Amino acid sequence: MDYYEIGASGMMDENEEKGFDYTDSNDEYDPDSDDSPYEQEAREEGRARGTNGEMDRISIDWVELEGALENNSPELHSFLNRATGDVIRIFRGSEGSEQKLRDVENDLDFLYVEPISSREQYKWMEEFIESTEESNLKDKLNIAIDGKGAFRRFKDVLVGYPEDRERWFAKRAVKLRIHITEWLAAKGIEALNVPPWDEDAS
Repeated sequence: MDYYEIGASGMMDENEEKGFDYTDSNDEYDPDSDDSPYEQEAREEGRARGTNGEMDRISIDWVELEGALENNSPELHSFLNRATGDVIRIFRGSEGSEQKLRDVENDLDFLYVEPISSREQYKWMEEFIESTEESNLKDKLNIAIDGKGAFRRFKDVLVGYPEDRERWFAKRAVKLRIHITEWLAAKGIEALNVPPWDEDAS
């Protein structure tokens, strides 16, 4: 098939790989409101397909799936191929993107990857702050996540605290990978290959 891009997460910079994506809808998230309009639209469109009661056993492209779940840019739409385990990304607004989206959505092999909501990722930040022992940093982070732009301000505060910044990356990675495992199970998919983070731990 020639209507999509594979391996798009390789374009992410170091900050994006470690959980700070300046292009996603987290920047528009207001903790005092509901999920961003982009996330509401994704749910209303209902792209996520249910399972037929049988498990699909495939080798997963773990790096691409991780990137798809954490990047909730409104222009980026990601799909998992239930037959091959590949993750493809379509950038809405690029040439031919609307037709590409229609083609993929009508192909039963493709499952829409709904990104983790800003609300859920905001809860991760709250939990991290609660676990922070240094009172000065804790106060700064609590102030940072108050109101729209919380994700960017949270990141900016942690730049001045390298050890805590690494601690945040580690905790966020665990949360993300738990979500991946639960998401695959909910979609009726069993991975034939071991995730790279499990290989690193062995």
